[in-house]
Amino acid sequence: MLQNLDYVGLRHTSRRLYDKAVSEKDSRLAAYASYYLAASELKTGSVESARRHAAAADSLAAISGNDTLRASSLNVLGIIANEYSRNNALALGYYLKALDYAGRIDYNPVLGGIYSNISLLFISHNDTAGLRYCKESYRIGKETGRPENLYYPACNLASAYQLSGNLSEAYRFASEAVAISDKHSLGQPDLARIILGSVLGCMGKEKEALASLDRAITSLEERNPSSSLLAQAYFEKARIYSGIGDFQASNRFCAKALRLSDELGNRSPLSEIYALMGDNYRSLGDYTAALEAIGNENRVLRSTVKVQDETIHREISRAFDLIRKEKQLALRDVEISLHRQRIGILIAALVVMAGVLALVYRNYRKERALNRRIVSQYMEQDNLEEKLSETRGKKSCEPSDSTDQAIFDSMSSLMETERIYLDKGLTRDSLAERLGTNRTYITKIVKGNTGLTLPQWINRYRVKHARLILSDPAKGGMSVKDIADASGFSNVSTFNVVFKESVGMSPTAYRRSASELQE
Repeated sequence: MLQNLDYVGLRHTSRRLYDKAVSEKDSRLAAYASYYLAASELKTGSVESARRHAAAADSLAAISGNDTLRASSLNVLGIIANEYSRNNALALGYYLKALDYAGRIDYNPVLGGIYSNISLLFISHNDTAGLRYCKESYRIGKETGRPENLYYPACNLASAYQLSGNLSEAYRFASEAVAISDKHSLGQPDLARIILGSVLGCMGKEKEALASLDRAITSLEERNPSSSLLAQAYFEKARIYSGIGDFQASNRFCAKALRLSDELGNRSPLSEIYALMGDNYRSLGDYTAALEAIGNENRVLRSTVKVQDETIHREISRAFDLIRKEKQLALRDVEISLHRQRIGILIAALVVMAGVLALVYRNYRKERALNRRIVSQYMEQDNLEEKLSETRGKKSCEPSDSTDQAIFDSMSSLMETERIYLDKGLTRDSLAERLGTNRTYITKIVKGNTGLTLPQWINRYRVKHARLILSDPAKGGMSVKDIADASGFSNVSTFNVVFKESVGMSPTAYRRSASELQE
């Protein structure tokens, strides 16, 4: 519903309209005023205030039966849950309800915006599955013929293609978004330039990337200095400076991004910012500052995924202290007798051993933390997929049908409903026979829809089934061999290889990390 708006002016106007609606007891006007207050507060003010106004707009719209306003209000609540609260399941719930109401009125601009936000939900989890929703919102934007309905889908497509590693397509859509922004006056014209700068940085065109980001930063600092976009632009610029070896400049922009994100209450980028600062300080040789940045990164990760790893910073600091003290002792012993020199050599050897042990221990802790993060993300992904599966079959929420898509949907239904992947004897021929088609055709359909071969696609379901067993405390007594057998794998060796290639860790490590998260 919102296109090119002055959000600061909109907030003041909406407040006056809301006060008037309350004094006149006009619930319809109060509903619209609350929605526009939510949208403007989200851009320029308090996130909590935006949440309250969006919830009020949804309640008032429900009373008046205004499906358009309900879809828009729920969409705003989804944005807040995803981008600020980091509650992905709640965000998806809001988006799906918004899709339902938008589908009832068949209003493409709202429908396209919701598809776009669902794609962002996937992109924020580094999941390329969001590409499908990006394409759908882009298609809807093309149909409307309105630049504001095409701008954000083009930005999202650029981000999704960048995530998938297709930089040429990412550059094409980012450039298209910039062209739309330059030609038309839009609400967030600098978003495209930030994305373009990020893509150019990945392509190794640092000079052009910095120019694009500088233009966005200058504009945002003049128009809207309290914007999450400005924090994003600072961080993208920091990453590019780090990539070209200017670590001090990178840290300056990291500090700006941190300060602004903290002011806005946006915690989502903090761990990445701290991680980059840690790398920068380590490259500069400032290990104390590097340790502090790593500690801050771990603190943010703990608060996000509830992982209890308070000892990491203390153990690494202790190891570095030991190395420093032993080096000082070794230097002092160089000036004494041969006997002392021999002691110095021994101490130096101990120092090296301590350094190796510290590095091994640190890598071990980092691997454990990474494993827990991966398991947490898979749990969230399973939850998202479960929510998304509830919407399948709703015509209003799906792209246009085709014969290939219908066959793929049937195959997906056999996998997800009947769980035929648990059959160890499942083959291309048996699956093709069940679908009434040929084995070559179903292989082509799977490849076209997922980018995977048929065995890879089937194994993805088997791995997911195994993950659910491994993360279930009630099934902690099952052996890996039994789990492989229960998930449809012909033998445990194949299961171990496929699971590690798919998840990035062994089944045993996955079970241990899932157990730690559930404690």
